[in-house]
Amino acid sequence: RWFALLCGALIAYVVVTGLIARHHLEQAKSDVDQVRVALLGSDQESAHAWMKRAQSQAHSAHTWLAGPVWTVGAHVPWLGRPARVERGIAGVAVTLADRALPAAVEAGDALTPTRLRKPNGAVRLAAFGRATAPLDAAAAATDQARREVAALPHSTWLPPANHARSSASSLIGDLHRILRDAHDAAALAPTMLGGQG
Repeated sequence: RWFALLCGALIAYVVVTGLIARHHLEQAKSDVDQVRVALLGSDQESAHAWMKRAQSQAHSAHTWLAGPVWTVGAHVPWLGRPARVERGIAGVAVTLADRALPAAVEAGDALTPTRLRKPNGAVRLAAFGRATAPLDAAAAATDQARREVAALPHSTWLPPANHARSSASSLIGDLHRILRDAHDAAALAPTMLGGQG
Protein backbone atom coordinates (compact mmCIF):
# COMPACT_ATOMS: atom_id res chain seq x y z
CA ARG A 1 0.00 0.00 0.00
CA TRP A 2 2.72 2.48 0.98
CA PHE A 3 4.67 1.62 -2.14
CA ALA A 4 1.61 2.36 -4.30
CA LEU A 5 1.09 5.68 -2.53
CA LEU A 6 4.74 6.61 -3.02
CA CYS A 7 4.60 5.76 -6.72
CA GLY A 8 1.42 7.79 -7.09
CA ALA A 9 2.99 10.78 -5.35
CA LEU A 10 6.10 10.59 -7.53
CA ILE A 11 4.04 10.41 -10.70
CA ALA A 12 1.91 13.36 -9.58
CA TYR A 13 5.06 15.34 -8.77
CA VAL A 14 6.59 14.66 -12.19
CA VAL A 15 3.38 15.58 -14.01
CA VAL A 16 2.80 18.81 -12.09
CA THR A 17 6.40 20.04 -12.19
CA GLY A 18 6.66 19.06 -15.85
CA LEU A 19 3.59 21.12 -16.72
CA ILE A 20 4.90 24.09 -14.73
CA ALA A 21 8.26 23.89 -16.47
CA ARG A 22 6.57 23.61 -19.87
CA HIS A 23 4.57 26.77 -19.09
CA HIS A 24 7.77 28.66 -18.26
CA LEU A 25 9.40 27.43 -21.48
CA GLU A 26 6.42 28.59 -23.54
CA GLN A 27 6.62 31.98 -21.86
CA ALA A 28 10.36 32.16 -22.58
CA LYS A 29 9.68 31.33 -26.23
CA SER A 30 7.11 34.13 -26.40
CA ASP A 31 9.50 36.57 -24.72
CA VAL A 32 12.27 35.71 -27.20
CA ASP A 33 9.89 36.51 -30.03
CA GLN A 34 9.20 39.87 -28.39
CA VAL A 35 12.97 40.49 -28.25
CA ARG A 36 13.13 39.84 -31.99
CA VAL A 37 10.25 42.25 -32.66
CA ALA A 38 11.87 44.92 -30.49
CA LEU A 39 15.24 44.54 -32.22
CA LEU A 40 13.66 44.78 -35.66
CA GLY A 41 11.87 47.92 -34.49
CA SER A 42 15.08 49.37 -33.01
CA ASP A 43 13.37 49.52 -29.61
CA GLN A 44 16.38 48.66 -27.48
CA GLU A 45 14.72 49.46 -24.17
CA SER A 46 12.00 46.91 -24.86
CA ALA A 47 14.54 44.41 -26.17
CA HIS A 48 16.44 44.55 -22.87
CA ALA A 49 13.24 44.22 -20.85
CA TRP A 50 11.98 41.21 -22.82
CA MET A 51 15.42 39.61 -22.66
CA LYS A 52 15.37 39.75 -18.85
CA ARG A 53 11.89 38.20 -18.83
CA ALA A 54 13.04 35.40 -21.13
CA GLN A 55 16.07 34.73 -18.92
CA SER A 56 13.87 34.56 -15.83
CA GLN A 57 11.43 32.15 -17.48
CA ALA A 58 14.20 29.90 -18.81
CA HIS A 59 15.87 29.67 -15.40
CA SER A 60 12.53 28.95 -13.74
CA ALA A 61 11.85 26.07 -16.13
CA HIS A 62 15.32 24.67 -15.53
CA THR A 63 14.89 24.90 -11.75
CA TRP A 64 11.62 22.95 -11.80
CA LEU A 65 13.33 20.10 -13.66
CA ALA A 66 16.55 20.10 -11.65
CA GLY A 67 15.31 18.16 -8.62
CA PRO A 68 16.47 14.67 -7.67
CA VAL A 69 13.30 13.00 -8.97
CA TRP A 70 13.85 14.38 -12.47
CA THR A 71 17.60 13.72 -12.29
CA VAL A 72 17.11 10.06 -11.39
CA GLY A 73 14.17 9.68 -13.76
CA ALA A 74 16.20 10.94 -16.71
CA HIS A 75 18.68 8.09 -16.21
CA VAL A 76 16.11 5.30 -16.23
CA PRO A 77 16.53 3.28 -19.44
CA TRP A 78 13.74 3.85 -22.00
CA LEU A 79 11.18 5.11 -19.46
CA GLY A 80 13.37 8.10 -18.65
CA ARG A 81 13.81 9.28 -22.23
CA PRO A 82 11.02 11.92 -22.05
CA ALA A 83 12.58 13.28 -18.83
CA ARG A 84 15.95 13.54 -20.60
CA VAL A 85 14.31 15.48 -23.41
CA GLU A 86 12.48 17.89 -21.10
CA ARG A 87 15.55 18.53 -18.95
CA GLY A 88 17.69 18.93 -22.04
CA ILE A 89 15.36 21.50 -23.59
CA ALA A 90 15.28 23.47 -20.35
CA GLY A 91 19.08 23.48 -20.29
CA VAL A 92 19.20 24.66 -23.88
CA ALA A 93 16.76 27.45 -23.04
CA VAL A 94 19.16 28.67 -20.35
CA THR A 95 22.07 28.57 -22.82
CA LEU A 96 20.14 30.68 -25.29
CA ALA A 97 18.84 33.09 -22.66
CA ASP A 98 22.21 33.66 -20.99
CA ARG A 99 24.53 33.58 -24.02
CA ALA A 100 22.69 34.16 -27.29
CA LEU A 101 20.15 36.79 -26.25
CA PRO A 102 22.54 39.23 -24.51
CA ALA A 103 24.93 39.08 -27.47
CA ALA A 104 22.13 39.66 -29.98
CA VAL A 105 20.78 42.59 -27.97
CA GLU A 106 24.31 44.02 -27.70
CA ALA A 107 24.59 43.89 -31.49
CA GLY A 108 21.23 45.62 -31.72
CA ASP A 109 22.52 48.36 -29.46
CA ALA A 110 25.45 48.93 -31.83
CA LEU A 111 23.24 49.03 -34.91
CA THR A 112 20.33 51.08 -33.60
CA PRO A 113 19.65 54.02 -35.99
CA THR A 114 20.58 56.66 -33.41
CA ARG A 115 24.08 55.18 -33.17
CA LEU A 116 24.40 54.07 -36.77
CA ARG A 117 23.70 57.47 -38.35
CA LYS A 118 25.68 60.66 -37.95
CA PRO A 119 23.81 63.99 -37.63
CA ASN A 120 24.46 64.65 -41.32
CA GLY A 121 22.91 61.32 -42.29
CA ALA A 122 26.17 59.52 -43.01
CA VAL A 123 26.61 55.96 -41.76
CA ARG A 124 29.07 55.18 -38.97
CA LEU A 125 30.76 52.16 -40.53
CA ALA A 126 32.56 51.34 -37.28
CA ALA A 127 29.18 50.39 -35.79
CA PHE A 128 29.10 47.33 -38.01
CA GLY A 129 32.47 46.29 -36.63
CA ARG A 130 31.18 46.61 -33.07
CA ALA A 131 28.23 44.36 -33.97
CA THR A 132 30.16 41.52 -35.59
CA ALA A 133 31.72 40.09 -32.40
CA PRO A 134 28.46 39.84 -30.42
CA LEU A 135 26.64 38.46 -33.47
CA ASP A 136 29.35 35.82 -33.83
CA ALA A 137 29.00 34.98 -30.12
CA ALA A 138 25.22 34.72 -30.44
CA ALA A 139 25.52 32.46 -33.48
CA ALA A 140 28.05 30.27 -31.66
CA ALA A 141 25.69 29.95 -28.68
CA THR A 142 22.80 28.91 -30.91
CA ASP A 143 25.07 26.42 -32.67
CA GLN A 144 25.93 24.87 -29.31
CA ALA A 145 22.23 24.78 -28.41
CA ARG A 146 21.47 23.12 -31.74
CA ARG A 147 24.04 20.40 -31.04
CA GLU A 148 22.68 19.87 -27.52
CA VAL A 149 19.17 19.35 -28.87
CA ALA A 150 20.47 17.00 -31.56
CA ALA A 151 22.05 14.87 -28.82
CA LEU A 152 18.71 14.36 -27.07
CA PRO A 153 16.63 11.21 -27.71
CA HIS A 154 14.91 11.57 -31.08
CA SER A 155 12.04 9.28 -30.17
CA THR A 156 10.39 8.56 -26.84
CA TRP A 157 7.20 6.87 -25.71
CA LEU A 158 5.69 10.31 -24.92
CA PRO A 159 4.49 12.23 -28.02
CA PRO A 160 4.54 15.70 -26.36
CA ALA A 161 8.23 15.23 -25.55
CA ASN A 162 8.92 14.23 -29.16
CA HIS A 163 7.06 17.30 -30.41
CA ALA A 164 8.90 19.59 -27.97
CA ARG A 165 12.27 18.31 -29.16
CA SER A 166 11.33 18.64 -32.83
CA SER A 167 9.95 22.15 -32.32
CA ALA A 168 13.03 23.25 -30.36
CA SER A 169 15.34 21.88 -33.05
CA SER A 170 13.49 23.77 -35.79
CA LEU A 171 13.30 27.06 -33.89
CA ILE A 172 16.95 27.01 -32.85
CA GLY A 173 18.04 26.11 -36.38
CA ASP A 174 16.12 29.10 -37.75
CA LEU A 175 17.57 31.39 -35.08
CA HIS A 176 21.10 30.21 -35.84
CA ARG A 177 20.70 30.93 -39.55
CA ILE A 178 19.32 34.42 -38.86
CA LEU A 179 22.19 35.29 -36.54
CA ARG A 180 24.82 33.87 -38.87
CA ASP A 181 23.37 35.81 -41.81
CA ALA A 182 23.27 38.97 -39.69
CA HIS A 183 26.91 38.46 -38.72
CA ASP A 184 27.96 37.98 -42.34
CA ALA A 185 26.01 41.06 -43.43
CA ALA A 186 27.56 43.21 -40.67
CA ALA A 187 31.03 41.98 -41.64
CA LEU A 188 30.48 42.82 -45.32
CA ALA A 189 28.61 46.10 -44.86
CA PRO A 190 31.63 48.43 -44.36
CA THR A 191 33.23 47.27 -47.61
CA MET A 192 29.95 47.42 -49.51
CA LEU A 193 29.34 50.95 -48.22
CA GLY A 194 32.75 52.20 -49.37
CA GLY A 195 34.76 51.67 -46.21
CA GLN A 196 37.83 50.77 -48.29
CA GLY A 197 37.64 53.99 -50.28
